[in-house]
Amino acid sequence: MAARLTRAYGAFLADIRGLDVPRACLDVARLGFTDVVGVLLAGQDEPTVACLLDALRADGADGDVPALLGRVRLGASAAALVDATAAHALDFDDFAFSNHPSAVLVPAILAAAARSGADGRRMAISYVAGYEVWCDLFLREPDHYYARGWHPTAVLGPVGAAAAAAVALGLDEEGCTHALALAASAGGGVFENFGTMAKPLHGGRAAASGVSAALLAAAGMR
Repeated sequence: MAARLTRAYGAFLADIRGLDVPRACLDVARLGFTDVVGVLLAGQDEPTVACLLDALRADGADGDVPALLGRVRLGASAAALVDATAAHALDFDDFAFSNHPSAVLVPAILAAAARSGADGRRMAISYVAGYEVWCDLFLREPDHYYARGWHPTAVLGPVGAAAAAAVALGLDEEGCTHALALAASAGGGVFENFGTMAKPLHGGRAAASGVSAALLAAAGMR
């Protein structure tokens, strides 16, 4: 069942570029991008972001992908990590189906688009794709994860981010399928981290893991 579901998602992602996406869906995407720009501006100077940047610089994570609205340039996965952490730092980012989708999806899409040159329409469709996969996956679990001590944004976010990044990168059905499968191995985050600097890092790791999975799939990893 799990393999069939992954393949079904991969086919959906490969087909969505040719679909006539409803205007209402694109409006949600537009709002999601706008929301993330706002919360990213508000959270970019939070201590958790400063710590993250210091650690990335010490690790030699320089690159050519803009992060923090152009303040720094990093590798694609690192840019997604920083932007999503900043967007989630104050916890004012949008919330849907017990998850924080936009703070994870938008940074992943921005990083992937910087690699692929995706235009605004492709980026909006990428958001819709990631949102749909993430929401469908979440609704398959009757327990909303909290009761078992898991943070659903951190558990499912990598898969949603990988879906969005795969579409932004223009991966074919096989590539999309493998990106999702790779991202599933990156899911995880405990509720006990809430109230600490690690909480926004859950969103950052989800976005970075999704971008990394999509780039690995594009490079041929299976």
